Amino acid sequence: MTEGTNPIGNVTFRASKWFNKVKCEPGWDWKPAHGLPDYDLWYALEGSGEMRLNGHTYPIRRGSCFIVHPGDRPHAVQNDDDRLTVIFIHFWANVPLDTTPPVWPRHTFFRDVYPIERLLHEMLYVLGSRDSLREEEFDCWMKLSILHIHRHHHDKGQAALSARHQETIRAAIDYIRRESGRRVRTDELAGRAGMSQAHLNIVFKQFAGMPLKKYITLTRLERARYLLSDTTMNVSEVADAIGYSDVYTFSKIFKRYFGMTPSYYQISSRVSIKTNSMPPDR
Repeated sequence: MTEGTNPIGNVTFRASKWFNKVKCEPGWDWKPAHGLPDYDLWYALEGSGEMRLNGHTYPIRRGSCFIVHPGDRPHAVQNDDDRLTVIFIHFWANVPLDTTPPVWPRHTFFRDVYPIERLLHEMLYVLGSRDSLREEEFDCWMKLSILHIHRHHHDKGQAALSARHQETIRAAIDYIRRESGRRVRTDELAGRAGMSQAHLNIVFKQFAGMPLKKYITLTRLERARYLLSDTTMNVSEVADAIGYSDVYTFSKIFKRYFGMTPSYYQISSRVSIKTNSMPPDR
């Protein structure tokens, strides 16, 4: 299994007794004498230094996140003029006996630090509590953290964007989905974002993996699918509701994306609903 594949699968996470948020002492030098017996989610909140892990050397600064695996022998040092403050959470990952142990990215760097730092602080809070659901809640927060690390590590387009650009595109996506019943113009979105249309198109594609106009079209067509299957509106009414004055154009675009005409989709979805709602044979 390569790093980052199958991020959680059937994994159940259990916390070790070792976890904390600390400011490292002057002269701090982390070099376990033996390979780690468990996993360690290690994150730098402030300061600077260097981590050597599995033959690679990584700079440490705020946003540096490491998942040290069992058997790894890390060596981390800090700049004593810029001492590190770190969060570390040791844990075990329990998997079925016939399942290959997961391998997660050893190193990920976050430009937008708020989401991962919130997740880590939530885990520290849970680990410090005596709640009866402590173990279940830790498992959930760790799953979210691993998924966030996995997505950030492998989605290079989003990772390369500034936090401001990511926030801008998320706001644009929210607006497009909220206004999915009409044709949202790209110049309107650019004005709301405070960008030129050309710049917005470049940033949007980098974030979402598709051109802005295509995303707008798909969002409108998804709304059309819902209206066709879950309301009494006919095809002409649906086309008009999402901003297509020409039913033929609407049908042509719908078939291009979904492989069937709106009329056929409406009939097949209603037949499927009727069939699934019938009581079983007795």
